[in-house]
Amino acid sequence: MSATLRGWWRSWYGKEQFAFPLPDGWELVEARMRGAPTLSDEEIRARLLQPIASPPLRELARGRRDAVIAIDDLNRPTEAFRILPFVLQELNAGGIADEQIQIIVSLGTHRPLTRIDLEKKVGADILNRVRVYNHNPYLNLVDVGTTSFGTRVLINGQFAASDLKISLGMFAPHSYAGFSGGGKIILPGLSSWETVLGNHKPASKILSGQVGQVEGNTRRSEIDEAAKLAGLEFSINVVSNEAGETAGLFGGDVTEAFRVGAKFAGEVYATTIPTDADVGIFNAFPKDTELLQALNSLSAWNPGAGERDVVRAGGTIVVMTYAAEGHGWLGLINPGAPLHHRRDKNPVYKKMLENRELYFLSPNLSDAMLQDHYPPQVRVYPHWNALCDKLLTRHPHGARVAFFPCGPLQIGYNDLKLAQRE
Repeated sequence: MSATLRGWWRSWYGKEQFAFPLPDGWELVEARMRGAPTLSDEEIRARLLQPIASPPLRELARGRRDAVIAIDDLNRPTEAFRILPFVLQELNAGGIADEQIQIIVSLGTHRPLTRIDLEKKVGADILNRVRVYNHNPYLNLVDVGTTSFGTRVLINGQFAASDLKISLGMFAPHSYAGFSGGGKIILPGLSSWETVLGNHKPASKILSGQVGQVEGNTRRSEIDEAAKLAGLEFSINVVSNEAGETAGLFGGDVTEAFRVGAKFAGEVYATTIPTDADVGIFNAFPKDTELLQALNSLSAWNPGAGERDVVRAGGTIVVMTYAAEGHGWLGLINPGAPLHHRRDKNPVYKKMLENRELYFLSPNLSDAMLQDHYPPQVRVYPHWNALCDKLLTRHPHGARVAFFPCGPLQIGYNDLKLAQRE
C-alpha cells in the first residue's frame, strides 16, 4: 500500500483536508511540528483576561475617548473573528462604546481587503458594529519619531490619533524578526512604504536577527521601539496549530507578552528536520493564499542552522499552495518595485533552490504567473496526478520523500537552539 500525504490547504477559501497518495514503494518521512490543541472560546476569553505585564483591557479603557485595534490580513491565519468579540466586550466594559472603536488592517504594502475578505477576517457581526479600515502606506501618514537605529517611523494617521492603541497578530517564524507579530503590526504593518522599504532591505549592516530569536535580536528591538513610538499599549498575539486554528493567546505589554508567547510558539512549531531526501514537499498552508507567500513554506529548511540539506543536490522541491488569490500583491516585490528580484537570486532561498528542480502544485497558478519570479524550468502542475507523473520521470527507481504539512509555521529544533544561544 502506498503512503499518503495528509494535511490542510485553502486557507480562508473553504479550508479542507487533502489526501494525496505517493507512488508505490516510495518512502514517506513526515516532518510534523509538535503542535497543540485548538483553544475553546472560553479559553480564549480567559487568556485575554490574564494579561502579561499590563493592566486588563477594561482598566486601560477607563477614561479613554476612543480606541483603535490593528489586525493582520488574510496572509496570516489569525482568527480575529473569534477574538475581537471579547476585545470589544472589554472595551465596552471600560466605557468605550462601539462608535468610538475602529479597526485598521495592518497591510504594510499588501493589497486592501474587500468586504468579503473582512467578513472572513473579523466576522460579519463585528464588521457591522464598528468602523473597519485598510491601511494606506502612501497617504494619511504621521511621523512619530526615529528609532535609535536611525529609521524614521511614519505610521497610519488614524492609528496615531487614537487614544488607546491595541494590536492583534500572530507568531510565525520570521527570517530576521524571530517571529512575526508584536510590534511588526506597526513596523512594517502600519508604516509608510518608505519605512517598510528601510525595514525590509537585507543590506542593513547594523541590524541583525534570525528565525526564532527574540532576545539579543536588534531587528526585533527596532520593531519594538517603533511600536512604542507609535504608542501601542496592548498587544495580543496567537499561536496557530496545524489546522490554522488558535492554540495559544498572549496579551499584554508589547515586549513582555511577546517574549512569553514566543517561547510557547517555539514549543508548538518545533520540528525534527529530515535531511538528504530525494523529494521535499512543502505545504504553504496556512499562508497559501497567493504565489508571493508560497516560499514561506521552506522556512523550516534553514541552511544557516548547521544542518544538512533537507533535499539532496539533484533532488526535487515541490511547493503546495492553493493560491486562491493567484499571483497576489506585495507593493515592494511586484515587477518594477524596489525589492523585485527572481526568487532564486534571493539570499534566503538561493542555496536551497540551486542544483534542484522546483515545481508548484496549485489549481490556481499558471506558468505565466511564475515568469517574473522564477527561471523558465520551474513549472506549475494543477493536479496531484500530473505532478506525480513528472516526479516518476525524475525518480524512476523510487524516492525518499520529506513532507512538511504546515511549512510556514514549522521551525527546526536546531534553529531554536541557535536562537537561544544568541
